[in-house]
Amino acid sequence: MGSSMSRQRRRAARRHGQTLLDLPMEVQVKILCYLDTGDLVACRSVCRTLLTICNDEMAVQYTSTLGGAGMVDDVPPQPPQDVSLRARYVAILKYLIAWKNVDNIPHRIHTPTQGEIFLEHTNGVSVYAIPAHPALKLHRPGSQLTLLPELTFSCTAWNFVLETRMLSRARYTVDLSQDLLIISLRVEGQEENINEHHFFSIFGDQYPHPQAASSVFRAPCSHGRIAQYAPGSDQEDYVDVLSDLVVWGHYSRTSEKFSATACMEVQVTNWKTGAVVWRYKTNRVTCYYLIDRHHIVLILNNSIHVFSFDPDRHASQGPPAYTRPGAHLLHLQLPRLEFRAQLGDTTALLRIPRPHPADRPLFRQDPGAALLALIMTVNTLEPWWSSRDTISHLTILVPLSTIRTHIGHTGARILRTPALPWQDWGPGGARVVRTHEVLPWHIALHGSRCVLTNDTILEHVLVIDAHRWVRQAGPGLVRCKLLITEKDVDASDVVTFVTERSFVDRRKPIEKKTEQIEGRFPCRLMYEPIWGVPALRWKTTFATDEEVVLVCTQIE
Repeated sequence: MGSSMSRQRRRAARRHGQTLLDLPMEVQVKILCYLDTGDLVACRSVCRTLLTICNDEMAVQYTSTLGGAGMVDDVPPQPPQDVSLRARYVAILKYLIAWKNVDNIPHRIHTPTQGEIFLEHTNGVSVYAIPAHPALKLHRPGSQLTLLPELTFSCTAWNFVLETRMLSRARYTVDLSQDLLIISLRVEGQEENINEHHFFSIFGDQYPHPQAASSVFRAPCSHGRIAQYAPGSDQEDYVDVLSDLVVWGHYSRTSEKFSATACMEVQVTNWKTGAVVWRYKTNRVTCYYLIDRHHIVLILNNSIHVFSFDPDRHASQGPPAYTRPGAHLLHLQLPRLEFRAQLGDTTALLRIPRPHPADRPLFRQDPGAALLALIMTVNTLEPWWSSRDTISHLTILVPLSTIRTHIGHTGARILRTPALPWQDWGPGGARVVRTHEVLPWHIALHGSRCVLTNDTILEHVLVIDAHRWVRQAGPGLVRCKLLITEKDVDASDVVTFVTERSFVDRRKPIEKKTEQIEGRFPCRLMYEPIWGVPALRWKTTFATDEEVVLVCTQIE
């Protein structure tokens, strides 16, 4: 009976029009290649014909594997067209194998060569000083897996604005997609200190940048004593650039009573026209980042706020009025803590890919999978008879696609209010990992991966892959198994790491310390202790397509 009804339905469908299975095979494959990983997983369960196509056709397998790895090959600049589909498929499989073992993170310890001084790593580019020449060296590592070329640039135009001894005091921001190097320097004035942001051309080694409206942009400098009492003061006065926009902020004093004077002003400027396009002032800002040419995200009172602005505002119109605090386009409310927990400092980081115009890799990280990472210090008050309180760190990873999806819902008036509670974010809205009894974390982001390392003593590396389809394996979705301390642990359970650490009192023997990592999944956790680096001083950590790089210097 059931088979006859199915035949009748197919005949009725043919009378009214063709179905997908009635199309030629090459057309079916072409259509399936436009689907994302979730749709392809659903297609496998429709019928045996689609299951066979998904399993046998290399083009469909490549599309499914590419999306499951959090990579894309259809964003500009376009990949090379002379590479065969088989070569691309082999490359993405090698990429997955390199990151397959959860207990063996591909990493290396990098020490600058003799005569080079590491200064900063910004937007995938490492900045070194070479005092002997003198010159600045900008290095972007390549990848053999994705055929991303290695790039190295030498900059000597900085001699126009600062001396060699000032190189280590300046801050650097690089955007290869805009041929832009920003050198920020704090200058002491008679009345107040200011920040000078100088714009350089990387490819032409020119100062000023030929497209910049001015050679230098000046902004007020945060008052030192004010910043001590301001949230997120360790990230004060930093610069974020995206396309033709640059954003910076500073703390200022707003009243005579010192206890309530920390007020931050955030300003977005079009560096090609010199026009100030957006301004905001409040005492609750912790961090700020541009997510595209029309939106900026602010961390306010440990919640995520998104504001919109007009990036093409003309300079002749003058600076706009300060945006009202309640004029946000979207408000993502973070989870509430238990009544005994107190929230401390919050650190945030957002890294959007900024490729070189000449890059032609086989595939690259999905821009929509870029993460907004927030690390919050949580102090849990123990009962009065306990010896001490418990300190932990809460890491919240929000994919950029989540923010953009809810921005679209707000614009389409699907959301009745711009405030979205945590429970309404959706299953793919965010990932949460909580670490107990560990030192403060340093954050590094690369695509959908978040790399956490201790910011004082290099002891271990924790990699969290928060891509929505990171659990995909074979024809369907399965839970990710973690091999931790010689046993399999389900990703939805509490993961316990046991490491060895010596106490301050050297007379006591080395004891084992248990570190618990738990959170809201699915996500992929990879952990590895770092041993044998006692003579090196850790500087920073960053990630590439192939590995995690730990930058260290020799202890003199």
